Amino acid sequence: MKLTIIIGGAAGQGINKVSQILSNVLAKFGYFTFNYRDYQSLIRGGHNFNALTISDEPIESHESKADILVALDEQTIKTHEQALKKNATTILGDQFKNEGRNINIALAGSLTKILGIPFKELETEIKSQFKESEQAIIAAKKGFDSQETKQQLKKLNNKITILSGSQAIAKGATNSKINLYIAYPMTPATNAMHELASYQKATSDKRQATSDSRFISNT
Repeated sequence: MKLTIIIGGAAGQGINKVSQILSNVLAKFGYFTFNYRDYQSLIRGGHNFNALTISDEPIESHESKADILVALDEQTIKTHEQALKKNATTILGDQFKNEGRNINIALAGSLTKILGIPFKELETEIKSQFKESEQAIIAAKKGFDSQETKQQLKKLNNKITILSGSQAIAKGATNSKINLYIAYPMTPATNAMHELASYQKATSDKRQATSDSRFISNT
């Protein structure tokens, strides 16, 4: 089984949040995901999109043809209509514009329903991410109730951990015994720098603890 969802909109509209929430729900439901992010060097405007591919087996890339399109603006439809499979489903963000900043939560609710995943799975994820989750859950339920189930995904026993590209780069670099990393702080390099910095701190703390232990044992 393999499905692909394209989520598109202008920079700043929250498309990454939609794919992040859904990916977490899917992982806990036992499904593998590969999330490809395509974005311009813009803080606002332009056209950005995520291609999220879902499978019941490990996957190493996204698919170019989509089963579902989530369009937060008209440009997304114009850009990706040729990439849609026959009988693909399109979800328009405009129908949830009254949800304000929770529009991406509503869209995650729509996708959850289409995939046939119980609402409680999404509700649990929202509660884990947001301290004040009441309004977010209401928005998610509106999105969930707005759609019909198209796929009936069954819960799998796979134990899956989501790893970002930046996390993978940092892990690979430290496993290769890197001792110097020089980069300019700009997306997407900044996230890799933060990950490597966390490894550096953990290594420094470990060395300090070892040094303190030796000092204590020698006194």
